[in-house]
Amino acid sequence: PAPGCIITDTEVLDAPGPIIANAIPLVTDLNCYDDTNGTVTAIVTSGGSGSYEYRLNYYDDTGTGIEFTSGQQSSDIFTGLGEGVYSITVVDGWNCDVETNQVRINEPTEVTSILRQTAAMTCTSDAELVLTANGGTAPYQYSIDNVTFSPMSGGDTHTFFIAEGDEDTYQYYVIDAQGCEANISNSVGIEAVPELVLHVDNSAAVINCAGENTAVIYADAEGGLGNYRYELYTAYNGTTLDIGDRVAGPQISGIFPDLAAGMYYVNVTSGDCTAPPQEVVIAEPTPLTYTDSVTNVTCAGENDGSITVTLQGGSGGYQYAISPNLDKFDTENVFDGLSGSSTGIVYTVIGQDQNGCFVELQYTIFEPGPLLATADTTPETCEGDANGTISIEITGGTAPFRTSLNNSDNLVENRLIYTDLAPGPYVIYVRDANDCEYVVSDVVAEGINLNAEVIPVYGCNDNIPENYVNIVLEDETIVDNVVYALDSTDPNDMQLNPYFRGMAPGQHYVAVASTT
Repeated sequence: PAPGCIITDTEVLDAPGPIIANAIPLVTDLNCYDDTNGTVTAIVTSGGSGSYEYRLNYYDDTGTGIEFTSGQQSSDIFTGLGEGVYSITVVDGWNCDVETNQVRINEPTEVTSILRQTAAMTCTSDAELVLTANGGTAPYQYSIDNVTFSPMSGGDTHTFFIAEGDEDTYQYYVIDAQGCEANISNSVGIEAVPELVLHVDNSAAVINCAGENTAVIYADAEGGLGNYRYELYTAYNGTTLDIGDRVAGPQISGIFPDLAAGMYYVNVTSGDCTAPPQEVVIAEPTPLTYTDSVTNVTCAGENDGSITVTLQGGSGGYQYAISPNLDKFDTENVFDGLSGSSTGIVYTVIGQDQNGCFVELQYTIFEPGPLLATADTTPETCEGDANGTISIEITGGTAPFRTSLNNSDNLVENRLIYTDLAPGPYVIYVRDANDCEYVVSDVVAEGINLNAEVIPVYGCNDNIPENYVNIVLEDETIVDNVVYALDSTDPNDMQLNPYFRGMAPGQHYVAVASTT
């Protein structure tokens, strides 16, 4: 046609059929967690231009919103898919498109494992570990090296017993029934039980004084399982301890106080751990004994009483004190210069050893009464008889007594009478058992002097001889105490006067006697 001409024609356009497509499979279950081997395929049954391309839509977890869409491809199969919700958009040659149904790819839960120590190792039992598997597909297998796997005895659990000597750090690989990539458990360390060691301090296991119960044993343990329990026994046969011999415990404290002398065995337990009992011997010093002597005051007024105390036994290092200074101790064990009294003065003496063990003693110091003596004399009977006496009476002092006349030496014990003494002054020395001395003097009077002069007188009376004698006493003071006899000593012939008359011639004598 010529330019500018218009031709009009009528065409009938057929409407294209809609694209009908589905995505399969609807549900896919992956074997292992985090697998990416899922496949989604678009199946176009009709419609469209006949030639198609495809895009994969990724939905959120709820399947309500598309998070992103892949690039367009000619293949209707999408591979390498992991867990999620998908759909496929089919695009034809006319750029018409349709979205298929949603499909879901599921993955199992992740295989996890937990290793727990359910029993600690003790001195008599093994440690126990329990491996528990979750997720994935049961049953499970475990492996130490991730090479060789063994079935878990409980399906999803397995128990391990760790014996002494196998202490280490343990962890295990776990796979499920699908053989998915092994999961490695947490690690658990099993430590050896430390040796139970018992330490005993016997530095205070000492008895200071015989008979006391002041000793203390200190015990302390380490190792084992802790939670120590201490016991004290009085016997051990080298193998077992008899509860009948237990005197203390079981107790948390390792202190055993107030112990008397003896043999003891300290034992400790820590759970089921034991250690050999330890022997402690608590010795007792020999008893503190003493000897003593007391000397009373020798003479009245003297302060020469003494007390001697000598300790034996104990721990030595003896010291002594006497009242009233009982706080002042000294090694001197003789206390002298002590006063006494007739009723006694009481002294307290304390003797102690270097450990403070002591004896408290009481003593009484007596003082004798003053030594006194009196002398009683009898005179000589007749002058020249030398038969005077002295009798001594002693009071006070301390028996036995000794006496002497005119001599301070050579005293005679228990002699209280002296006889056959000539007249004159005497000094009597008196000493008691303590050599206290008293001196008394007295005089033995002279005997009666009966000496007389006889003067014969011759006379007559009418041529009868009248002879007589005159008697003149040398001591005329005794004239009233004298009797006379002529030619006789018979007391019956004695007369009070010296007159003898009418004496016949011859030899005569006159006896003169004292009436006392």
